[in-house]
Amino acid sequence: RISLMGNVNNPKTLLYGTPEDVEREAEYAAKAGVEILAPECAIPTKVKDENLKAIVRVAKRYPGVKLRE
Repeated sequence: RISLMGNVNNPKTLLYGTPEDVEREAEYAAKAGVEILAPECAIPTKVKDENLKAIVRVAKRYPGVKLRE
């Protein structure tokens, strides 16, 4: 069994997008079967807190999706 992780674009969506953009991308990944929602690599230091919270909101709506700790 393989778990998929990631699928939230760092430079485009997470850094420069709106919370709605982040939520839409995270939800797309969750619906596609990603088990762990996370940025594709490290989180840029200038990412808005609201964008990170958008990932958490989506993960809470999908019981099978976890957040990378």
